[in-house]
Amino acid sequence: MQSDINNIKNEQTEIRQSQTRMGNDISNLKTGQDNLCQGQTEMRADITELRQGQTEMRSDITKLRQDQARMESELTDKIRALSDEQKVTSDEIKKLSTRQNTTDENIKFLVNTLDYVANKIDHVASDTSLLVKRVTKLEEITK
Repeated sequence: MQSDINNIKNEQTEIRQSQTRMGNDISNLKTGQDNLCQGQTEMRADITELRQGQTEMRSDITKLRQDQARMESELTDKIRALSDEQKVTSDEIKKLSTRQNTTDENIKFLVNTLDYVANKIDHVASDTSLLVKRVTKLEEITK
């Protein structure tokens, strides 16, 4: 009977040790569960931050696309304006070239006219000189 009591005491000791181990295991499980819950909470916060970042990026991309469209429009307008100015400048150059050609022709005409007048003046001077000589001879003859 004593051996039965000792066996029972041994079994009780083993049960208590098993209960202690189970208590430790349960405590470890609760700690692990708490750690998992805390990790899950952190992950939720991280996911929330990621979603906010994604929303901000989408907003930034939208702004960039709007800026790009605005810049393309401005550049198109400026290119058009430059093209129009180039056409105007080209037309002005053609007009100036035409005026220059007309002016050159007028100058040539004036030079030719002046040469003709100078030639006529030379003839008149020559004729006048001849007349003066003849008048002088006539005066000598009449004296």
